[in-house]
Amino acid sequence: MKNNNEIVSIVIPTKNSAGFLDSCLKNIRLQSYPKIEIIIVDSKSTDNVEELAKKYKVRFLTYIPKVEKGIFDAPHKRNYGMAKAKGKYVYWLDADMTLPKNLIAEAVELCIKGADAVILPEDSFGVGIWSKAKQLERRCYWNDPTMESPRFYKKSVWEDIGGFDLSLGAGGDDIDLTQKLLEKNYVIKRAKNIVLHNEGNLTLRNTIRKHFMYGREMFNYFKKRPRSWIATYNPIKFSYFSHWKLFIGHPVEAILFIFMRTLEYIAGFVGLIYSFFSFRNKKSTFKNIEKSDYSDYLFQYYATSIPQLLKKYLDSTKYKSLLDLGCGDGSMLYSLKKNGYFKGKKIYGVDLSPKSIELVKKIDPKIHAYVDDVENIKNIKNNSVDFIISTMVIEHVDDKKLLKTIDKVLKNKGVAYITTVFKKPYGWYYNRRDGKWVMDVTHLREYAKDEELMDLIDKKKFLILESKKSLIWFPVADFITRRLMIKNRKFFEENSFFNLIHKIKIPVIGYYEWEIVLEKNDES
Repeated sequence: MKNNNEIVSIVIPTKNSAGFLDSCLKNIRLQSYPKIEIIIVDSKSTDNVEELAKKYKVRFLTYIPKVEKGIFDAPHKRNYGMAKAKGKYVYWLDADMTLPKNLIAEAVELCIKGADAVILPEDSFGVGIWSKAKQLERRCYWNDPTMESPRFYKKSVWEDIGGFDLSLGAGGDDIDLTQKLLEKNYVIKRAKNIVLHNEGNLTLRNTIRKHFMYGREMFNYFKKRPRSWIATYNPIKFSYFSHWKLFIGHPVEAILFIFMRTLEYIAGFVGLIYSFFSFRNKKSTFKNIEKSDYSDYLFQYYATSIPQLLKKYLDSTKYKSLLDLGCGDGSMLYSLKKNGYFKGKKIYGVDLSPKSIELVKKIDPKIHAYVDDVENIKNIKNNSVDFIISTMVIEHVDDKKLLKTIDKVLKNKGVAYITTVFKKPYGWYYNRRDGKWVMDVTHLREYAKDEELMDLIDKKKFLILESKKSLIWFPVADFITRRLMIKNRKFFEENSFFNLIHKIKIPVIGYYEWEIVLEKNDES
């Protein structure tokens, strides 16, 4: 073969992989291609991985990715090893794989003939009935572009596409490589030699655990490439039908395969749900909110509806100035503008988040929007506002101080509209803080008795015009879109289909929106 003087670097991530690694390394040393560099990237294995590396005289690198327990770390190790590789060609391999003698030679030859990356088709073998089912599955994926991805690359190409996107974890990281290659018009070819994947004594328990792990990160890929995600994770694949002879010829394995794949999809779905409900995510988010701008996490979608009780008092009050106290991204202000409540009025918005205030200014440049603390406001003059709105804010701050702020800036005979969360004894939501189930981890409190808030209102200064509690209904679509971090505030308004979906809501049992309308009547 010509041009066989270029080095091929093979990167193998390991973690207690000695049971498979010996056979893998021995097999690589038997390759017909002469110049091969083997790099093992290990995260402190407790078996004899390092001894095997010395035995076969390969480069041994220790690297421990900073990922949480249960998160797939192999892409981190692969990127690390690829960066250290000296070869013109690079190949990421798993320790449980064995290679036919001429595989590397064929891959190099394909690159010489114009390929930028090479798909190395896989088959599998192992012990037990589930290994046979997995073998049938792998054979179904031969020539399926939604499932097969290149493992062999020109290093210059690998560097150009940036390697693995580490934000994807195990959720489509390899298919993402294919998409990046196609976006840059690189040439992908497919080898004839087949890599053998040693499943060992495959058990249902192990494959379910693996797919649970994959499911925890699959939506990262959906967010990046929704069309490719649908094709990849679609349980009914065209390749199953195109390989119908495999199923007919192996009926027992076919039944086991269907059962196994069903459980794997269920495990992946459970992993997905776990990632949504995980206290780990909520705790991490809460810490990040405290350290940075909460607008990055608690963003609001804009709508055009206004609560009926608020509308009632807006229509009946002759106000000239209005303040949204704790306005967030400006969701309420956006609705007020859309419904004509800005006309001829002086509008203020106050929030602690600089990013939120920048968004509020984009709603209407006439809004006097300030970064300020609702507990100790400085940018709004005393006794200067006719109408104050503060929706779902008081539970996040010192309630006594917020009520003092309202007293401070509201004119006499002015109206204040306040909403908060009221929790019944049987109320439950999936977030936890300080050992309690809460609707939002940023809530300092959730009122469970009327007097907990009503007793804080100075009856000598305020009349309680109205108090009303309504069961909270949660838009199902928000559960997905917020976790996908889709931050287009007008997402539901701009698309009629999504707007329709957004109207599908479920009750949050035991949780109520508590509306309170006050009139300042200070005769002192």
